[in-house]
Amino acid sequence: MGTKPTKEAKKVSSSQTIDTSSPQPVDGVHVGESVRNIFQQKLCDLPVAKDLLRLCNKISIFEVNHTLHSSATDETDQHRYPNIDELQLLNYRIKDLTKEDDEMENGEEESKFENKFTRVIHSILTVLVQEIESINENRNEQCHTCCANGNHIASLSCHMFEKEVNLNNFQSLEQFMLNYFGEESPVVTVLKLCNQSIIAPAVIALKKQLGQLFRYKDSGYWFIDILINKNGGVTVCHRRKERVTSHAFDHTSHSQSYPSLPSASQPVSLKKSSVSTTALPKPKNDISSLTRKLYTFEWRLYINLSPSTLRQLDSIRLELVDHLDFSDSEVLYSEDERENIERIFFEHAKGFDQKFDKEFEQQVLNKKRKQAKK
Repeated sequence: MGTKPTKEAKKVSSSQTIDTSSPQPVDGVHVGESVRNIFQQKLCDLPVAKDLLRLCNKISIFEVNHTLHSSATDETDQHRYPNIDELQLLNYRIKDLTKEDDEMENGEEESKFENKFTRVIHSILTVLVQEIESINENRNEQCHTCCANGNHIASLSCHMFEKEVNLNNFQSLEQFMLNYFGEESPVVTVLKLCNQSIIAPAVIALKKQLGQLFRYKDSGYWFIDILINKNGGVTVCHRRKERVTSHAFDHTSHSQSYPSLPSASQPVSLKKSSVSTTALPKPKNDISSLTRKLYTFEWRLYINLSPSTLRQLDSIRLELVDHLDFSDSEVLYSEDERENIERIFFEHAKGFDQKFDKEFEQQVLNKKRKQAKK
């Protein structure tokens, strides 16, 4: 029988310096496999309807006009996020409806709908149907049937939708989607990529990669863009910002070592030495030094559907925007300090680009064989 480590041993291990010479990249195969496993679950087993109700105003559907930059042939450029002049917004958001309603006389149209969220969700559903069917017509194919049970987009009026769906009960929206579109509809396929579960593997992977040096939390910034190309490509892009509240290194240029983040079990004196406070006087409460607004970083998760069917995943890419945002920092960093922080951050923050191809399948198979031998 082994002996339990003593408290002293735990303290020593928690204060060891971190080897930053070779940062561990995100395992794209593991994240890709996890995302695909989630994607393959049934609609009722995912928080699709629940998250559509709470995130509908964060969802934008764009038609992408790549012809503006058709001369770009570089692979990196082809996979970049489109410029604003390449995007045409297709669906409504609350702010768009509010502006419309303010311009209406006597509120004639506004009385038609009990809830503006009804119109926003209805807009998302109808635009997806119209765009996917347009892709179908351009290709003269029958593989993108959106509606089930004889339903048609013309019958999907906002009044009918409002009668069928109770926005206070996500299960009614879930049932509506199954009855009207069906489990195999490309509309449902796209919406299965617009929920909390689908980004969870990337969130966890980033935490593992950055967690030793950077303590951060959700900043509340999360937008979901559905990018539709007329050539048949559909990409769902999750854009999120995380707020760094502490980092476990001296951000001044003379720093040579990177101590680990202080844990709750460490003495107060050790916590003080683990967090730099050179930019501001030391706060009265040591805990507050671990929860200040330092800066934010943005990451994007692109999930591409197979253009041939719109029912399978084609590729997945995790990208970190190449700069940090210090605009609302509670610490007044110098220019040199900001540059040093950015350098350290991007030495450790690495994304990945993973295609769901034969090589991916072989890597997944090899991993399963290794696990079976253990």
